[in-house]
Amino acid sequence: MPCFSGCLPPGLLQETLDSYELFFPLNDRSSRRTLKAHVADRSKRLDAGLLDPFSASTLVGPTNTQRDAASLTNLRSLYRSFPHWGERLYRIWNELENPTPVTRWEKWSDKRKSAWYSTWWGVLGIILALFFGLASILLGALQVWISYCSWIDDPSVGGCEIKAHVLAKVNKQP
Repeated sequence: MPCFSGCLPPGLLQETLDSYELFFPLNDRSSRRTLKAHVADRSKRLDAGLLDPFSASTLVGPTNTQRDAASLTNLRSLYRSFPHWGERLYRIWNELENPTPVTRWEKWSDKRKSAWYSTWWGVLGIILALFFGLASILLGALQVWISYCSWIDDPSVGGCEIKAHVLAKVNKQP
């Protein structure tokens, strides 16, 4: 049965051209170079007409694609602006925001992004801070005691007799 009234929804062409302008804006040289490279690759079989500088607004009517793209703040506004291509545009946006890990290091670290790992790293940091804090307090106290014993220079004071033993051993050796 032939489709005389149009087989595609009326807004699909406008939305397709708007999404085309989102990816390859006329005023962005790097995106135009990317498009030229893809068209030049014969294996992709892209139409060379894509390289012609045109605006979607010249074909269908006035649009503000760049401004509309900047106003997409959440998923609802994406689906409201792009009802036909919204799901696929969301997948592309999601991949840009949260790229799929490729290398072994990225895969390893991606598995450890949960709050559980963050909590345990925080606990480990606190434990290490306590350990090094207590060690520095003990070493500081030891240094104070050693300097006190050197200052009074009296081996009869409890704990200061070590200096006398060490000096006696040093003096005994020929």
